[in-house]
Formats: sequence, structure tokens, C-alpha cells
Amino acid sequence: MECDTALAAVGIVLYFLGFIYYGKCALAGKVNPSLASWEQWAVLGILLAVSSHVMNKGDVIKSLQAYGICIANVIMVVVVLIARKYDKPKLRDTALSLFGLLAIFLWWLKHDATYALLTLLFPVVISIIPTWINTWQEPSREDPKPWLVICFSYLLTGTATALRVQYWTMEWHQVALHVTGFATQFVVPLIAILKKNR
Repeated sequence: MECDTALAAVGIVLYFLGFIYYGKCALAGKVNPSLASWEQWAVLGILLAVSSHVMNKGDVIKSLQAYGICIANVIMVVVVLIARKYDKPKLRDTALSLFGLLAIFLWWLKHDATYALLTLLFPVVISIIPTWINTWQEPSREDPKPWLVICFSYLLTGTATALRVQYWTMEWHQVALHVTGFATQFVVPLIAILKKNR
């Protein structure tokens, strides 16, 4: 097994382990996830997976994180619904849905999935802000452990993708999803740990 394949495989296993742990916490009532955010992330995840697959010309290793995001987020919507402990949708969530439509439109207009993927990163960042705020206001709302595991998975799959990028083509946009995912999600455990230790 080559290094990039091994990194991607370990990364995606960690990603799902992080989500399994988070799902167990949600079902046990230890965390209070936002249904609206998870619904948004599920739709964005599906669009990210499709656009990443097309942009990377079917390269499974480069697109593995996007596939994982798609599957995990859809499953988390079901878990949150089963847990029946969630916030109601807000106007912001509806507005963010428009970015999904914008991404599809840009993809169609430019005939390039890269535009869709990069456009989708903006609502991904915006949609996690309520989680940051909720964690800041109530640190016990989020458990840092699954978030840290998920962040580490982004590092591994991002490294695997970077190893497959042809350096002379400067296709560094292919790691944009990994960098964005790590940076935005690392804020959650950082806030939770800092606030709990005060």
C-alpha cells in the first residue's frame, strides 16, 4: 500500500470514529447539536462529494474526505432527529442554502466543478459559526474529543491529497477542502478546552 493511500485510509477511519463518538454523545444527551446546521452540512456534503469527484476526475484518494463528509453528515441528521434534542432552523440556515444553489449554478455556467467546490467552502465556514458561538457561551455543549479526531483526519487526508497533487500544475485548490475543514473545526475544541479550563 502506498503512503498516500495509507494516510487517506487511516484518515477516513478516524473521521468516522470521530463521528461515531459524536453521535453517541448526541444520543446520550451529552452534546446539543443544531439540526439546522447538520441539515445544511448534509446538503453541502452531498454537493462537496459530487463536485470533488468531478474536479478530481474520479481520483478516490483525493475525494475520500468529501465522500466521508457526505456520508457522515447525512447519518448525523438521522442521529440528531432520533436524539430529538436540537435547535430550530433560523433564517441564516435558509440563506446558506442559497449558496448551494449558487455553487450548482456556477458549476453549470463555467462547466467546471472547481467553482462549485470553492463556492461551497464559504457556507461551510459560515455554517459552523453558530457552533463556535454556542461553544463559547456554553463549553459543556460540545465535547472536544470527537472534534480533535475529525481534525486529525483532515490532516491525514489532506496530506494524502497533497502527495497526489502534480506540483508543476499548481492544483493546490484540491487541498482547499482539507485546509478549510481542519481550520474551521479545530476552533470548536479549542474554545471548549480554553473555556472549560478557566
